[in-house]
Amino acid sequence: MNTTPLPAPAELPDLKLWLLDLRSEPSEADWAACDPEERDRATRFKFEVHARRFRAAHAAMRQLMAQQLGVSPANWRWSPGHFGKPHPVFRGWGQFNLSHSDDWGLLAWHPRCPVGVDIEWRKPSRDLAALAERQFTPAEQAWMAQAPDAATLSLRFHQLWSAKEAVLK
Repeated sequence: MNTTPLPAPAELPDLKLWLLDLRSEPSEADWAACDPEERDRATRFKFEVHARRFRAAHAAMRQLMAQQLGVSPANWRWSPGHFGKPHPVFRGWGQFNLSHSDDWGLLAWHPRCPVGVDIEWRKPSRDLAALAERQFTPAEQAWMAQAPDAATLSLRFHQLWSAKEAVLK
């Protein structure tokens, strides 16, 4: 399990954040702690690279949540809640959220507050202007239009996109 703890913002000192490296297969023991539904879902991916990323993300998530809560990874349970957002089955287990894009994942956990995170790999082939027209408010589109160059435009698009995804989660 290759994870890197990230600093929490000063406003949320109890927030825990981890960057997950999804390029390697999880250990057999870490993957064995996942439940049958996760294991079944991993078999349904069309491409092995996507299945591997799923296995790595879920194995890491279970290990990290179990460490935070002092339980066995196999005993840490979650289920989909409102609009499919996952939540621990026991209320005293806090709130978490997982996002991944390509070979990287981001996991957040807070003991009391709902959390949402998003991570996006910047894909230069995307038509950012067309996506912005469909997904962003006129004010957000105007802010993007003021970008002095393509790199700044891409940065602004991904900042807005990730913020919206995290809020929805």
